[in-house]
Amino acid sequence: MPPGLLAREAVVLTLLAGQEGIPVPGLVAVDATAEHCDHPTLLMSALPGRVRVDADDLDRPLDLLAAQLVRAHGVIPDERPRTYQAWTSPGRVRTPDGPLWERAVDVIRRDPPPYESRFLHRDFHPGNVLFTETGSELRITGVVDRVETSWGPADLDVAHCSTALTLLHGSAYGLDFRERYEAHGGRDLADDPDHL
Repeated sequence: MPPGLLAREAVVLTLLAGQEGIPVPGLVAVDATAEHCDHPTLLMSALPGRVRVDADDLDRPLDLLAAQLVRAHGVIPDERPRTYQAWTSPGRVRTPDGPLWERAVDVIRRDPPPYESRFLHRDFHPGNVLFTETGSELRITGVVDRVETSWGPADLDVAHCSTALTLLHGSAYGLDFRERYEAHGGRDLADDPDHL
C-alpha cells in the first residue's frame, strides 16, 4: 500500500479511537515510508469476529449494518478527514456503445446534489465488517479498511453498501438498505432521483 494511504489510515484510526459504538482496531504503529521496516507497514490490534456474507437469515445482519453506518455518520471528530473524492470521472470511463451506457456516464457528469457532510467510511460493505455470535446474539465487533474515510454525503456510503448487497444477495436487499438505514435514524439522504 502506498505510504500516503497508510499514513491516512493511521490518522483515521487515531481519530476514531474511543468513539462510542465505533469498533475499530487500535493503532499500534505505522511506518509509512519503510524507515524501520522492509516495506511500508501499518500495525493495528486484532479484532474478534469474521466477515459474514452468507445468505442465511439476512434481517439481523443487515439491520446491524444499517445501525452501524448511522453511528459512523454521527461521528464528529476533532479533526475532519479529507473531503470525499469521486472514484471516477466521465473522461476515465470506458463503456460499450449504447444509449444505456451514455445515460450512465451522463449521471457522472452531473454536479453532486446538495448535501450535509458526514463522516464517511467510503468502502462500507459486509466484506469490511466483522461479526461474532449467531442468531439474535449476532453483533458487529469491528469495521475495518479505513483508508478511504472522508467527509461528504451519506448517500455515498449507503449507495456503496447497497451495491454490495445487490451483488451478494439480489436487488431487493440492495434497494431495501436505504430504508433500513433510515429506520435506524439515518438522515440527510438525497431525494430519489438524486439518491439513485
